[in-house]
Amino acid sequence: MTQEPTPIALADFGSFHVGGRLVEIRGREPRDIAFTRTTRHRVDPNGAYRIEAAYVQWYRPAILRCALPVVLVHGGGMTGAVWETTPDGRAGFVQILLRQGFAVYVIDAVERGRAGWCALDGIWDGEPVQRSLEEAWSLFRIGPAEGFKDRRAFPGQRFPASALETLAASFVPRWTTNGPAATAALKAAIMRIGPCTVMCHSQGAEQAFAVAAARPDLVRGVMALEPSALPEDVETLPATLIVMGDNLDATPLWEALTARIRRFVERAPGATMLELSADGLPGHTHLMMMDRRNEAVLGRLTPFIYDCAAPAQIETTGGTP
Repeated sequence: MTQEPTPIALADFGSFHVGGRLVEIRGREPRDIAFTRTTRHRVDPNGAYRIEAAYVQWYRPAILRCALPVVLVHGGGMTGAVWETTPDGRAGFVQILLRQGFAVYVIDAVERGRAGWCALDGIWDGEPVQRSLEEAWSLFRIGPAEGFKDRRAFPGQRFPASALETLAASFVPRWTTNGPAATAALKAAIMRIGPCTVMCHSQGAEQAFAVAAARPDLVRGVMALEPSALPEDVETLPATLIVMGDNLDATPLWEALTARIRRFVERAPGATMLELSADGLPGHTHLMMMDRRNEAVLGRLTPFIYDCAAPAQIETTGGTP
């Protein structure tokens, strides 16, 4: 018989938008649109618009076992949903962290998820890109490209391949030019949250490392899950744990990125690298937070969070938990 998970008791939860800027639109033509099948409205696109804010959902457990909260930063083309329930219905990192007594903040970065995005022409450079199932299959190292059609995964890999289409329902467009805006919004969020550790995934590492360099008084540690971006300046780096999964030789991109990460760790005095396969957890993909045994992966990371909090068990600052 499968044991029911322990219920999560919350002291409080909430959300807020933070960061962003106002833009003024002038000189465009009004037009008539259909709000619904029965209601039409004349829309004037000229005016002020708030864009480039981040959305933050936060949870505080009833029994708080660590004073340092965990801020979760998703990767490219995805939202904060990657940290929640897995595509096949198991508990995600948010639920597991709450059961362990950590306060959790989940970010939706600029133009993703509930942060909203700007459809006005000329505001953001370039065009949005969106991920196909085929790209996800190979890029996330679920299986070889030729195995996509019949969902033939790598032997022993832990992502629930039958739930790939469910995962793909969460893919969102992204602008590759919006990195600076996403960094500014994440910085604003962390200034409101206060001292924390940051767990970032893939492209989200670019923003996480930039904010850590700008506010070392607030970012006490970074856990980077297979980061696709690394900081140039290693001297300002906080305590950093880089976590890598399996099948890292699956594509030339992953071979090159893994080699770059290894060189980075060798020259960065504050960084260490955790290779899950070598640590007794083989088979993890780029989506290790969703893989089967994701709770074991998180179990390897929680000592790092406690180490970051240990010097003073720092109390969170700011008006919002």
